Amino acid sequence: PVASNLRQDLSSPLTSTSANRSGQPPARSATEVQNTLGDHLDLILDGGPSASTAPSTLVDISTDRAILLREGAISRQTLRKHIPIHIK
Repeated sequence: PVASNLRQDLSSPLTSTSANRSGQPPARSATEVQNTLGDHLDLILDGGPSASTAPSTLVDISTDRAILLREGAISRQTLRKHIPIHIK
């Protein structure tokens, strides 16, 4: 609800990836984010602990060819149903 309300107030898309350093597990709460990344962030929105244990799926769409960078909560099979995707 926090992110949805913020997105509505901004009237624009809001994107994010997992809050973690590369190779480390994603943070599941604002406290974990603060402990690992707090010195590098201006703001942490605390919408409660994450219900998901899967990391975010990352797709590079900066060119005309979508490239799967990291498979997470959205599987490559699901992505392929919607977009042609190259597996890096």
